[in-house]
Amino acid sequence: RARTKSPTFMWMSDAPRWTAALKISIIVRIVRVRAGRSACPVGSTGALRRVGYPLAAAGSQYRDPPEAAEAVRRAPPGSAAAPDALDSCGFFDAPPRASIGETSISVEPDRLLEVALAAAREAVAIHEQHLGSVPPEAWAAKGIADFVTHVDREAEDRIVSRILADFPDHAILAEEASTGGNTQALGLAGRDPTWQWIIDPLDGTTNFLHRYPMYAASVAVAHEGDLVAGVVASGPSGDVWWAVHGRGAFRNGNRISVSGTRHMPHALIGTGFPFKVPAHLPAYLGQLERVLRNTAGVRRAGSAALDLCHVATGWFDGFWELSLAPWDVAAGTLIVREAGGVVTRLDGGSDVIGADGSVLAGNARVHEALGDMVRGVGT
Repeated sequence: RARTKSPTFMWMSDAPRWTAALKISIIVRIVRVRAGRSACPVGSTGALRRVGYPLAAAGSQYRDPPEAAEAVRRAPPGSAAAPDALDSCGFFDAPPRASIGETSISVEPDRLLEVALAAAREAVAIHEQHLGSVPPEAWAAKGIADFVTHVDREAEDRIVSRILADFPDHAILAEEASTGGNTQALGLAGRDPTWQWIIDPLDGTTNFLHRYPMYAASVAVAHEGDLVAGVVASGPSGDVWWAVHGRGAFRNGNRISVSGTRHMPHALIGTGFPFKVPAHLPAYLGQLERVLRNTAGVRRAGSAALDLCHVATGWFDGFWELSLAPWDVAAGTLIVREAGGVVTRLDGGSDVIGADGSVLAGNARVHEALGDMVRGVGT
């Protein structure tokens, strides 16, 4: 005998003006009642949806309902469609307490990530606005082959403004303000030093000026020296990498992990030239020769933030550079670590954001082998 349609589903089919997101919300509620279990992602919040990014995972337990994810991706930034789609799944629950280092602190990691994502997006928009329109006479030299332009400063101002709008008491370590001697950016103006944002508004400025598509915005935040959240956004590729302490690393909403390469003859290694510190060149050239002779190859693209993200994604098996600033590596370091990789100084120390210095990254095996390969060469 013919079955009568459920009034609920009949109502939905006769209401084409309702958004797909709202329909999904209703379906989710029905499924939860009928199946007696939740079909929703575990441990998620609405933070990323409010800034227009796909769903982010929250550790290995994360499950992503395809219908809901698609509705969120279609929803324009700031629209109500994305939150409506999965409000019944508990996305707006209070965030958990996070244990960072040995200290358990009450934080809102999703709020930190939301602000970092929004700030990076705004910086990328400025990159795109000025791409190809900065003549050489507008380049200011900070050092040998180290340029800064109004694009760097404008992107940095936008990032700082975005952060301070949500966290007015947090300290900020920003490349251009710091190298320009602006102590306001170092958190010395009465701000809370336990929270520090570390930002590079345009990592790969020379690449940007030549329209070479290896540059990005990098935004990270640390609590008492421990990285909590980090974002690297690339305008040319459209890629966005992010990570939150203890929750894994992601590229465009998909979880990523470092490579499984075990043997150095198979390893592709990223590097950076020590052009800002010419005194390092003799040691570096010795290291480069050894790595070239014992690996599948070496690549140098000119953006440490992206290099580290490429390690996290498994495209590079390892990376090393002798002289980098905290803003070059802060976000990328967290992303690599959350992708299952190891990041240290060349001497094995774990603090790579406390001061300028060397960086060594890779999956565990390559990190160890690469360190053995370059450590002590030329010194």
